[in-house]
Amino acid sequence: VTCHFQGVGIVRAHPVSASQPQTLLCFAPPSPTIDKVELLVVSSDIDEVFGRTSFSFLADPAIHVITPSSVSGGGHSIISLIGSNFVSQEELQVRLGPTELIPSTFVSSELVVAQLPPARYPGNVTVSVSSNGVDFSPKTGTVLYREPTIISLVPSHGPFVGGTRVEIQGLSADFGPFSCKFGSLIVASSKYDFGAVCHVPDMGELRAPQLVGFYLVQADGSIFETEAVYR
Repeated sequence: VTCHFQGVGIVRAHPVSASQPQTLLCFAPPSPTIDKVELLVVSSDIDEVFGRTSFSFLADPAIHVITPSSVSGGGHSIISLIGSNFVSQEELQVRLGPTELIPSTFVSSELVVAQLPPARYPGNVTVSVSSNGVDFSPKTGTVLYREPTIISLVPSHGPFVGGTRVEIQGLSADFGPFSCKFGSLIVASSKYDFGAVCHVPDMGELRAPQLVGFYLVQADGSIFETEAVYR
């Protein structure tokens, strides 16, 4: 039995296993074009067509940038995969490391968002994408899991009009230059011996007590999540 990928090539079909002789396995040949073709399952002996369907050749998905590129090892962080050739279909998968599939959502052909689990250990982990749940593109990205860092804000609340001087405590000595991000608003910081200081921006239309996430935006644009919140 052979699989005929019309206009592309013919490959031999094999039973998946002895216990599943009616389920065949074919390896698609390389295609010179990105296209949908007719797929025929043909008996080599009597040249009889057993079945027909369609098969789509897709461009490999590619990850160009992951943001944030550095997250807390506690997990549950949302990352954005910015790239190309992402497709909206049920088989879309995002993989962390060599085997672990993680929840993901298609946004556009250039953006997929995913949720990270807690880290097994600190360090860089590879992130890859598959359009069909089987073939993962070699054009991957990496996320750095950091040791859990306890960062606190003093004070942790203030008026919505902004201007409050907030100390960021708990930073390690080797933490590089950064800006402060309150919710979606970014302001400059200044470092001192035991931490750093930011001035809270005007929170705009927030006129009732609200909690906003606090993040550190590093010099390369990567975002470091913290457990701290500001009210």
